[in-house]
Amino acid sequence: MTTIRVTARIPAVIHALLAHQGGWDEGLLVAGPLLVVVWMLWLAKRRADKIDHNTSSAQTSDQTSDPTSDPNSDPTDNDS
Repeated sequence: MTTIRVTARIPAVIHALLAHQGGWDEGLLVAGPLLVVVWMLWLAKRRADKIDHNTSSAQTSDQTSDPTSDPNSDPTDNDS
């Protein structure tokens, strides 16, 4: 008979936890979407920094590959 009483109390405990007890569930309803937005912004910034880093390193390697070349000169010009 005690087993029935213990199992009867479990739903009451769960109900008390899930009911409006101190507003923690409303806090989760606010914090959950905020955390998702923060995570998405962090991910977008990380991707943008990665693209920016790849672009700047490619430009740097192009500029440093031949230091004697003039970027304004015509490559088909053979006057020199």
